[in-house]
Amino acid sequence: MALVSHYAPLGYFDFSLKNAVVIAICFIGSIPGFSAVYLFSKAKTTLDPRNPKRTSQLVTSGIYQFTRNPMYLSLALYLLAAAIYSGTYSPFLVLPVFIGLISYLQIAPEEEVLRAMFGQEYSEYCKKVRRWC
Repeated sequence: MALVSHYAPLGYFDFSLKNAVVIAICFIGSIPGFSAVYLFSKAKTTLDPRNPKRTSQLVTSGIYQFTRNPMYLSLALYLLAAAIYSGTYSPFLVLPVFIGLISYLQIAPEEEVLRAMFGQEYSEYCKKVRRWC
């Protein structure tokens, strides 16, 4: 984002509560991620997104009642906060690229593995809970 901001600024902005908004978004963005880490630890299942086959339990409670990907949601909110903090419009272009890439390259393969491991239970969960929120 910093490179996009520096080398391809699309215009600048500033507003009086910018820092407060950034802090608020970071705080709000931390809630889904920390909740997910807590629930995964409590369930004694893996946090490693590189190896979803090590998942030992399907977690569907807590924050997982509202989003299937709270950790990625947290990352997206941090990127939003960073874009606002930068004070230029160009970093906002990074956010949809991140969401598209993470959805296609990470989440879709994870979901295939989870569907194979947990079958109908996971399919029903996916019908009830949206991918992002």
